[in-house]
Amino acid sequence: MRVDVGSSTIYFTSCKGSAEEVELFTDVGERSGDVIGAVSGIVSLVLSIVGFALIGAAGFALEPGASADEVADALSDGNTRLALTGIFLDTLGSLFLIAFAAFLWTRLRGAEGESGWISIASFAAALLMVAAGLGDKAAYYAIVSRADAGLDADVATALYDTVTGFFTLFQALAGFFLFVTGLAVLQTGALRRWLGWTGTAIGVASIAAAADPESSLGQLAFPLVVLWIVAMSIALLRAPASEVASARMPGGTPARRR
Repeated sequence: MRVDVGSSTIYFTSCKGSAEEVELFTDVGERSGDVIGAVSGIVSLVLSIVGFALIGAAGFALEPGASADEVADALSDGNTRLALTGIFLDTLGSLFLIAFAAFLWTRLRGAEGESGWISIASFAAALLMVAAGLGDKAAYYAIVSRADAGLDADVATALYDTVTGFFTLFQALAGFFLFVTGLAVLQTGALRRWLGWTGTAIGVASIAAAADPESSLGQLAFPLVVLWIVAMSIALLRAPASEVASARMPGGTPARRR
């Protein structure tokens, strides 16, 4: 609209049009944030797997209980630059995992309600899981960064034992994360119920596997955790936030999802 005031001309835009544009930009921004949050789970896994593969290719990823001679060979023959790159990528993966866990928490909390506790338990377990993962990366960094400086094999062996301990802790915490997240999904009906059932089952298996990481169950549990996180990321991508938030029907009864 145009209004002439003396020698000046003032133009007014339609308030309705502006409101619609603001709403459109808000929706686009929220959707972009949702996509980033959901995809962060997959990005985290890719970075961590590639990072650990580089540590292995560099010759520093040893089996638990490696002998002093094997540790000494890794220190003398390992490619430190490649290993440090792997540690960096693995650390980036941990950061993306925090973003994924935070996004998952907002979805579950929206469905569970402010008085619920399972969704925050899920987020807390994810943070502890990340902390355990960062612990083994710190131990790897200590090994790799001092390898060319004549790190004593006995000290390196102790650091490798620390890596094993942190990974065992990571496996137990990852199991607890899946377990409580699965309970939250089953309680709220926020996402597909099969994600809840498989999350609780894999979670229990991962916790049990931490007692003997080298057992067949221990070898199987971690890949199942990885697959479950990928499935959860895809489910979050496909489920709009409004659909998750409205999962609980009036009266607090969880909506049923197959």
